[in-house]
Amino acid sequence: MPFTEKDGIDPQQAKIIGALIRKTKKERGFSTEHLAALSGISQQSLSEIERGKKKLSWHALTAVFSTLSLSFNPSYSLIEQARQLFSDFLYAYFAQKSEAETFLLSLQNSEFKTSFAYPYSLLAEYILAVLHGSASLEELESNLKMMDSALDGMQKKCFHLFKGLHLAQNHQLHEAFDQFETGLECAFTAKAAEDLKYGLVGLLFYQASLIQGKTNDFTKAIFANRKAKDYFDQSNHYRLSLQCEAQLSFLYTQMRQYQNAIKQSQRALELSDLLDQPTLKKPLQINLCTASFYLKDYAACLKTASALFPQDARILYFMMISAYKLHDKRQAKQTQRLLLELEPPLYYRLWAQALFSDSSTALDLLEKAYQQALLSEGEAEQVFILEWILQENPQALFPDRILSYQNQLIRLLRSQK
Repeated sequence: MPFTEKDGIDPQQAKIIGALIRKTKKERGFSTEHLAALSGISQQSLSEIERGKKKLSWHALTAVFSTLSLSFNPSYSLIEQARQLFSDFLYAYFAQKSEAETFLLSLQNSEFKTSFAYPYSLLAEYILAVLHGSASLEELESNLKMMDSALDGMQKKCFHLFKGLHLAQNHQLHEAFDQFETGLECAFTAKAAEDLKYGLVGLLFYQASLIQGKTNDFTKAIFANRKAKDYFDQSNHYRLSLQCEAQLSFLYTQMRQYQNAIKQSQRALELSDLLDQPTLKKPLQINLCTASFYLKDYAACLKTASALFPQDARILYFMMISAYKLHDKRQAKQTQRLLLELEPPLYYRLWAQALFSDSSTALDLLEKAYQQALLSEGEAEQVFILEWILQENPQALFPDRILSYQNQLIRLLRSQK
C-alpha cells in the first residue's frame, strides 16, 4: 500500500526515501536481513520501503535512519535551494561558463543528499560522471530510473539529455538523438525559463557533432550540427547558431570539400560581423585560407593570410608557398625568413629551407619532411603541408626514394578518408 498525503509522506517522497535507504544500505555494507533486524522491522517491509511502496510511520523510518547513521532532514527549504542551484547550473552550462560544474559540486553536500532534495544531488552526480567519463554511470543511471516517478519534469529532461550526451560520447548517435528528443518532450518547471527548452537540446546536439567530427564520422557530425542549429534558431540563440555555421565550415575542410568550405566560411564571417562575434573571425579566416590553398587559389589564400595577425607558422607557410606559386619570390623569401624566425616545428622548417635550396639539398630536406609525416601517421598539420606536393608536382621530378615516401603517404591518406 503506497504512502498517502494523510500519512505525511506522499508517493513521490516515499520513492526518494526508499532510494536513499537503498543507496546508503549498500554503502554501509548492510544486508537487507541485517538492517531489518537492527531496525525492528521485517525484511519484506524493508524491501517495500526501498521501492517506495510501503506505508510506514516516521517513527519506524527514524529507526532505519538511526541504524544507518543517516541524519535525514525533511525541510522543504532544502528542495528550493537545490532547485535554484540546479537551475544556475543549467544557465551556466548553456552559456558555456567554466563555473557551471561548481553548482553541481554544491549539490553533492551531505545536507542535500540526506533530504527530499536527494534527486537533485543524484542527478548532479550523474551529470558530473557523464562530463568526466566516470565508470560509475551504470549504477547512477539505475538509481535514477528506479526513482523515475519522484523526478519532476526538469530532472527527467536533464537525465535524458545527459544520457544522450553519454551515448554520443560512445558514438551511439541514433540512440543519443532518441534521448535528446525524449528530453525535449519533458516539461520544464516554472523555475526554468522557456529559452532553455530548445537551447539546451541544441547545445547537446552541437557537442555530439563535435564528438563525431573528431572521429571523422562526418555524415553524423553534419546531421547533428544541423539539428543543433535548428534548435538554436527556434530559441533565438543566434550566437550559438553562428557557432554551428562556423563548425560546418571546419567540417567541410576536414572532408576536403574545399568549395563548400569557402562558401560556408564566407557566410559565417558575414554573420560574425552582424552578430559582433570577433573571436570567431580568425578561425574562420584560417579555414578560408586553408581551403583556398588546397583549391590552388593562391591569390585568395595570400590575400586572406596577409590580413591575419598575429601570423602563426601555418599561416606563414601558406603565405610563403602561395607567393612562390604566384612567382613573387621576393615576398616568398621574406615570408620564409619570418617563418624560420618563429622556430617552427621541424616539418615547417624543412619545407621553408627546401623552397630556395639547390635541388640536391631540397630533396634531402623533402625526404626528411616525408619521414616526419609518416612517423606521425600522417596526422594533422603534417598531412596538410605535404598534400599540395602530391597534387602539384609530376612524379618524374623525384628520385625513387622520394616516390616511395609519396606512395606511402598517399596510401595513408586514402585509408583515413
